[in-house]
Amino acid sequence: MKLIINIIILQKGRSRIRMPMTYRESMESMGTFLSVASSEKIPDRAVQAVRQVFQRTEIQCSRFLPFSELSAVNRSAGRCPVSVSGEFLGVLKESLRMARRTGGVFDPTAGALSGLWRVGHTDAGVPSAAEQEKAAGLVDYKKVQIRRHRVFLQVRGMQLDLGGIAKEYALHRAAEVAESAGLRTGLIDAGGDICTVGTKRDGQAWKIGIQHPRKKGRLLAAVDMKEWDTAETSGDYRRFFFQDGIFQSHIFSIGARPSVSAVSATLIYRRKSGSIPLAASFLIAAGLDRAIQFLSGLPDMEAVLASDDGRVFLTEGLKGSIRFFTGRRDPEPEVIYKRVV
Repeated sequence: MKLIINIIILQKGRSRIRMPMTYRESMESMGTFLSVASSEKIPDRAVQAVRQVFQRTEIQCSRFLPFSELSAVNRSAGRCPVSVSGEFLGVLKESLRMARRTGGVFDPTAGALSGLWRVGHTDAGVPSAAEQEKAAGLVDYKKVQIRRHRVFLQVRGMQLDLGGIAKEYALHRAAEVAESAGLRTGLIDAGGDICTVGTKRDGQAWKIGIQHPRKKGRLLAAVDMKEWDTAETSGDYRRFFFQDGIFQSHIFSIGARPSVSAVSATLIYRRKSGSIPLAASFLIAAGLDRAIQFLSGLPDMEAVLASDDGRVFLTEGLKGSIRFFTGRRDPEPEVIYKRVV
């Protein structure tokens, strides 16, 4: 059974889920739903600007479109460099920066693995051990060569997969252009990842709810976004398959699996133009202990984690801005304290 779990907007003072927006424009792009919602009439130019950002990013970064810039780079792996646009180069450089920062746990060259398993497709299946070993050997962000506006994958068979970062780049950029095009208050939702624009019409901060990763239809928590404008979620429940006792999500870990994994991660922060500070999928791939260690060193980013052993974690900056909807038998949320640097 496929679970579609998204960040949900909560109306203040109510325990049930509501979407209190009067105006909404919906579309599809980059393989997910996309919407712009507001309590005020949405300028047509803002909707068009958002649509164009996502369409352009898809044409540049999709591994499913044969005419995308990413596909051209992948086809030329081990053979020759490919000229790319400045925007594609910007996304790729951000992904490589993130790879270096995470020690390769997040790796934009994981396309050989994701293409092998084909999670989310009807023909998904468990590859042989030899196939998995071969694909894993092609994952190495250090073998991406950039010279001016030319990109070269140094080993034949290497494949870029920017799915862990391209949508976030497009979402951030869409919020910028929508605001420039006249959107004064609203939310841009790309498959459950949300950027807010302005405050609510009554001047109050937005509230978002994070749905429970293992209990369909139940909220894990609600966050008052008074200090932040972006919430991005990743989880092993979004795309996965289970076959012959083997569970595999769309998030891949190279090497030994961690003893305890995070099954969902929501990052909450204030966006900066042109910068993606971290991919939530990294926190899933890293394993719980490493994810907690990493978060403790990020002063400008908050997070909510749920682990596969039933525990829930929040970074200390969320205290006072979050409400958990835990049951009497659920363990109390644990706080991740930030290191003094």
